[in-house]
Amino acid sequence: CPEFDSVVIPDGTMQSVSDGKPCVSSIDGVLYQRNAKELVAVPRDWQGDTLVVEEGTESIGSQAVAFCRNLERVVLPEGLLEIGHRAFYGCGKLKEIVLPASVKVIGDHAFLQCSGLRSFTIPRDCLVLPDAFAGCTSLESFRVDPANEIYRELDGSIYDASGTVLIQTPIRFLKSAFRIPQGVVCITSRAFDETVGLEEIFIPKGVDRIHTEFRLSADLRMIHVDSDNENYCDRDGILYDKRMTTLLRCPAAYTNSVVCVPSGVVDVAPVAFSGCHNVKRVILPDTLRRIGRCSFAHSGLVSFTVPPHLQEIALHSFADCTNLLSVTVSSKVRSQTVRTCPTSDWVPNRERTSAFRIRSAFGRTDGWAFSGCRLETLSMAP
Repeated sequence: CPEFDSVVIPDGTMQSVSDGKPCVSSIDGVLYQRNAKELVAVPRDWQGDTLVVEEGTESIGSQAVAFCRNLERVVLPEGLLEIGHRAFYGCGKLKEIVLPASVKVIGDHAFLQCSGLRSFTIPRDCLVLPDAFAGCTSLESFRVDPANEIYRELDGSIYDASGTVLIQTPIRFLKSAFRIPQGVVCITSRAFDETVGLEEIFIPKGVDRIHTEFRLSADLRMIHVDSDNENYCDRDGILYDKRMTTLLRCPAAYTNSVVCVPSGVVDVAPVAFSGCHNVKRVILPDTLRRIGRCSFAHSGLVSFTVPPHLQEIALHSFADCTNLLSVTVSSKVRSQTVRTCPTSDWVPNRERTSAFRIRSAFGRTDGWAFSGCRLETLSMAP
């Protein structure tokens, strides 16, 4: 409501059904629930640059302080227990937030797109829910209270209390390379989510679990794996399982325009080439059987050849590959039928897209596999 300067709630308008007392109250223009237990809303055009939350407040409600464009500093009272879902979403000028030791939960996306935050301290007994700091592009380091029994901090990154699980690195990297410490055995899916400035990752020999579809920096060029690692390896900066049967992840900023996947690879994992804008062509081996969900989504592919023994192309495998204009089906693939009439079996592509569906003996192609592509030709290889 861009024209609103203020809202006045008359006495008696919002009352509890049980006792007839007011449900909300306004303190210095900020809306709280009764007894100031929950901060409900702060006006987006809050005039001050500092918000001091009332003593006795126990929670910051969902999106309560969202898009307060002038806010630079927040002081939270002792006794606060929870920061809700997207509580400070879009507070781009927020640089400092003073958290009391009493905070138990920081909700998912609580500080989404708080691009002014440069550091953050996690209190003693606090649990941080997924993506709490997504879009905090200036965040250079985390700190964890030494008494916290859930997390520990090492060189600005967050690990579990044992130090064996890498949970979250800073969003903004001051160095282009990151060496995961010896002793880490697990990398979570969000460990490198949306990082800025990170170009190389070094994975030590002890890592035995990398979460499926783990997210990577858009600046990442190379992934290196210790040669003594028994579970993973790299080939030309691309991550594979140790047996070289599954291609797990190609860095988003991979510099080679052509990738030749080695023979023996059976699976291309979900999101393996997602967002790889520099990759124009991927040569897949005859051994390939499956292409996972979103494997090539938003990539720079300009053409694609269907391997002869492929059994499955999963949901959104090539979604929004806007440069993908042609698909070639190997002549070794039998019983191909190409439908060129608009039926419910078609891939329902977007505007300017040539819609088609491949049905064959090799298995199934998900109906949205090529959604958002501008395909012009489908041909059979000689």
